[in-house]
Amino acid sequence: MLNELPEDFDPEVYLSLHPDVAAAGVDPLQHYLLHGASEGRAYRRKTNSTAFVTAAPKTSSITELNRKEKNTFSGIHDFFDDEIPQDAKDRPGLEGLFWSNRGSIIHKWHHYLPIYERYFASYRNRRLRFLEIGVSEGGSLSLWRNYFGPDAVIFGIDINPSCAALDGQSGQVRIGSQDDPEFLAKIVEEMGGVDIVLDDGSHVSKHIRASVNTLFPLLAVGGIYMVEDLHATYWKTHDGGYQEQDSFIGDIRQMYDDMHHWYHGEGQKIDGTADYLAALHLYDSIAVLEKNKVSRPRHSKVGTAKLAS
Repeated sequence: MLNELPEDFDPEVYLSLHPDVAAAGVDPLQHYLLHGASEGRAYRRKTNSTAFVTAAPKTSSITELNRKEKNTFSGIHDFFDDEIPQDAKDRPGLEGLFWSNRGSIIHKWHHYLPIYERYFASYRNRRLRFLEIGVSEGGSLSLWRNYFGPDAVIFGIDINPSCAALDGQSGQVRIGSQDDPEFLAKIVEEMGGVDIVLDDGSHVSKHIRASVNTLFPLLAVGGIYMVEDLHATYWKTHDGGYQEQDSFIGDIRQMYDDMHHWYHGEGQKIDGTADYLAALHLYDSIAVLEKNKVSRPRHSKVGTAKLAS
């Protein structure tokens, strides 16, 4: 994750080279700083050549971008840490697999790892059906394969055609958009159903919303739907902003209201999760939705003893 932009960075060329970024509608400068540089993405064409440049001197800082576009993101580069914690490679489960990775790039916030472990551990070494939105360099698909085991059905989707080269390595890769209902439905059909959905896609609120509305109804009862990198919902470039109505954080608030529709009488507003959102767990930048049929709450009194009047 860079703190500064190369002085010859060309945003128009960057978008033309990476149609997935263009389709997501995110700011190319911010995308390169936050994701593109670490993924090795080219950002301009060499002069008189069809080759692409992927590294150059740095000049424009992310702090300067913050000053130019207030509230887009708040010094997120300050959180970057490239030091491996002591004994991290020897840690059990997902953490050890992540820190010992020497293959394709995997980019994760550290506090995500125990959250994954909490919700995914019971699915290990089973014939799990796992769908990841957002393939990037393919590193995370390799991580999930190593974690879940050889019997897991693992699919990844991405809008970037280059990701097709990863098909069949650690899982199946299909090219398409996370806001295309027909495409998503075909993927779930090909998988034979889905038990876990992990949305690490564009992080644009309208895309997250579209995926939930299509995939949560298709999710197996008892399944897990996890959305990560929700800090992006506070950025204007991702259809977000602090307490903005169109931010996906607003959908989460509505989901919680919908879970309590028995008590306020206003009904359920989000059709995709209606009657099946059994639990909603919130962490820094992660939301976990548990699917189960929800029945009308009941309460009872048992026992006979009472305090004396």
